[in-house]
Amino acid sequence: MSKRIFAYDMLRALAALAVMAIHITAGYALLNPVAFILNQASRNAVPLFVIMSGFLLVYGEQRHPLTVKNFYRRRFGRVLIPYIVWTVIYALLIELYQHNSGGNLLLWLSGLGSHLLHGTAFFHLYFLIIVFQLYLLYPLLSHWLKRYPLKLLLCSFMVSCVAIILIYANDTGGITLPSLQWYYSALFPEWLFYFVIGMWLAGYREKLNSMLSSRSKTVTFIYLASLIILLVEGYQGEAYFSSLRPGVFIYSLCSYPFLLLLAIHLEPILRKSRYWIAWLAEQSFFIFLLHPLVLTVLMELTWVPGWANIWQGVPGMLALFAATAAITWLLIWIVSLTPLVSYLGGVPRQRHN
Repeated sequence: MSKRIFAYDMLRALAALAVMAIHITAGYALLNPVAFILNQASRNAVPLFVIMSGFLLVYGEQRHPLTVKNFYRRRFGRVLIPYIVWTVIYALLIELYQHNSGGNLLLWLSGLGSHLLHGTAFFHLYFLIIVFQLYLLYPLLSHWLKRYPLKLLLCSFMVSCVAIILIYANDTGGITLPSLQWYYSALFPEWLFYFVIGMWLAGYREKLNSMLSSRSKTVTFIYLASLIILLVEGYQGEAYFSSLRPGVFIYSLCSYPFLLLLAIHLEPILRKSRYWIAWLAEQSFFIFLLHPLVLTVLMELTWVPGWANIWQGVPGMLALFAATAAITWLLIWIVSLTPLVSYLGGVPRQRHN
């Protein structure tokens, strides 16, 4: 554990919980203000994952430099097989529920190929398409960051801003973007700055931690202000369901230093929970991949006689979150004891003293 950074384990664990919160509260957001606030406040989840991906790649490279070939082998080996496995699992699940191929194996295999290419087997797998693009770009971005850091930050900021504004205008009916084979949310431009800022911050970790600790009130105020902007935008706009909005962009960039500061302050308090937080961080990719399956099965319980209202209202929503999290973690704990865990996106269980 000594080589791990507690604050960044906390961020990854929080991001994993936030992703679950988005998916669980989505069905309640228009019916209850508490659900709406939780849904919007969790919109920083995917941006946090992207920021942390950039940060951890550079942090790892600082300790263990890799050739471009070895980088691609290691990173794609880590995510490609789980992506294929889970695409097959979710494609089978959809076929079980919807019978889109009508039992025609060739038609199902054709659909599976399309899902693999576009990340459309289930609603969350588009994120892996983003990851693949960013991994492909990483060696080039790393080179540019070393030679032209400010130019890269500025250019990536402008690219992401323009992309997010165009997608938001399209979602709200202001413009109509041309149709593509991929969802716009699965293309890298709108996520590029999150990734680059994470890479850049890896070189200033100690300075950033020191600066945040000395300006905690300012950081908290900025975070709360960005949250208010996000909620107003979501309430007034038609794209509350999207994480590609100007308000989410501002909120995500403001929430990262706030959550990092929170994690730094919580480290002494949560020292005894360090192992479990590190475990959640290690398994965050597996949590991301598995929890929609658990959520889907739990939602089917409403068809059981006498259980139709089991997930109704805020108590039902909180119970659904607790059940989804608990079952997901239990399944991951069990699978982590088997050789299958790596193929599903998890990390084998390690014993710590």
